[in-house]
Amino acid sequence: MVLARARDEIDEAADWYRRESQELCLAFLKAVEVSLQSLTINPRIRSRRHPSEDVRWLQLKPFPYRIIYRILSSDQTVFVLMVLHASRDDRHWKRRINEERS
Repeated sequence: MVLARARDEIDEAADWYRRESQELCLAFLKAVEVSLQSLTINPRIRSRRHPSEDVRWLQLKPFPYRIIYRILSSDQTVFVLMVLHASRDDRHWKRRINEERS
């Protein structure tokens, strides 16, 4: 499940790539799709990135974005929380995780 805020972040990144070239935009969206499919197959493929939550991230290759997600342990459901540029400091997504809990 891709949360609305994460969907907005995907759309914003796709718009940026679209302004650069249609081919880049399509390649970005395809990379997102392939990555999301891989998470449904094996969500625990990436190690935990948050000490108290089952939050992980997957690098969106070859693009400089991370898919930050949480696994609901009861049934392995994946919740995509955000899609952020990899240059963002880790404090940014950790702060958002903490805000979400509040």
